[in-house]
Amino acid sequence: MKKIKFKDESWNFARFDTKNSVHNLHSYPAMLTPSLVNRVFNELDSKVEVVLDPFVGSGTVLVESLKRNFSKVYGFDINPLALLISKVKTTHIPEDLLISSQKNIEKRFLKYKKEKRFFKELLPNNLNIKYWFKSSIVRDLTLLKKAINAQENKDVKDFFNIVLAETALRTSYKRSNEFKMYRMSEEKLNKFKPNVLVEFIKKSDDSIKRLNEFHTILISKEPPKLCIHSQDARNKSAIEKESVDLVITSPPYGDSRTTVAYGEFSKIGGLWLDLPEVTSLDRKSLGGITKKETPSFESPTLNKIIKKIKKLDERRAIEVQTFFNDFYLCFNEIDRVLKPGKLACFIVGNRSVKGQTVQTDKIIVDMFHSKRYYHVKTIVRNIPSKKMPRYISPSGIEGQKNITMQYEYLVFLRKRT
Repeated sequence: MKKIKFKDESWNFARFDTKNSVHNLHSYPAMLTPSLVNRVFNELDSKVEVVLDPFVGSGTVLVESLKRNFSKVYGFDINPLALLISKVKTTHIPEDLLISSQKNIEKRFLKYKKEKRFFKELLPNNLNIKYWFKSSIVRDLTLLKKAINAQENKDVKDFFNIVLAETALRTSYKRSNEFKMYRMSEEKLNKFKPNVLVEFIKKSDDSIKRLNEFHTILISKEPPKLCIHSQDARNKSAIEKESVDLVITSPPYGDSRTTVAYGEFSKIGGLWLDLPEVTSLDRKSLGGITKKETPSFESPTLNKIIKKIKKLDERRAIEVQTFFNDFYLCFNEIDRVLKPGKLACFIVGNRSVKGQTVQTDKIIVDMFHSKRYYHVKTIVRNIPSKKMPRYISPSGIEGQKNITMQYEYLVFLRKRT
């Protein structure tokens, strides 16, 4: 009998460059491997016209979709920084316009600096500036922000705002090996002497090159229509019922407090870009508001793990239950828009809570089986190139780390006709 769940090393992509093309325009937690997305596309057994990624993140599915003959691709997220990154990656801007705009920004920056200007009104709200930045860095970031705001072309402004967000992240005191808001040690702070303009030019030079190379490849193609929206995956969208041919996504693996805190990661760059929504993002995410609810679906796998966790910590058991209750709302919307006979592919990891493994891949199978889906297969792969830390520091104390997920699961489900 053919196995439905199996390990396949050919899906590891250990030697593939996951930072190629426009995928490296801005850092982002737990980014999908482009080669993995492409392989899913290559192995589709039926024609696909409309694709949906309800957790678009940094836009890997959108970027790789541009190389295909799809007619329409939807990308949803509640993170405004993620949506902006995705928009910039997938928007063609002439290279000469970006180069001239960069020179204009640099010229304005130097002019402001020579005049000893400081645009206090451009400082981000809800961010402890003195705790996260040197005063000279703060001043220079306001000069850059003012110079970028002076650009007339909106696409150009968006492009350089993404470079600004990355520059703010790189010149902050935030520890580079953490996605949560942990400050550098005092020893590292004393040695940390970044130059805002140097970092900005270096990043913008690289990003201009990447964007131009990527869109040059697409010149001969008729790209699909991209629909990138701020949309909570739990809510009903504007997509017509049973109009999507493929759902491919990597949803959160758990609540932001114990897995990847996308809001915390986005806070510095997002606030410098005046995106205040990032401060409440983690609370608005799946499992962000703990609720004592009865699940709307039957999952023997989830029931079993909840009982084990509850014996150890009742609060944590409720948090895990809340996350999957929220995820079930996402499932209802996915089920509404997916055509009968078509595939949904979920790329997930199985985290641990109180030492107990939460088998997210099996829970998703249970969830979809509760309606009219059948389990096609689950591929287990190592994640040597996944853009998430191999270790996490839940306490925030440097040196105290727990190992994170080492395997990723590609769960394929087909909607019955």
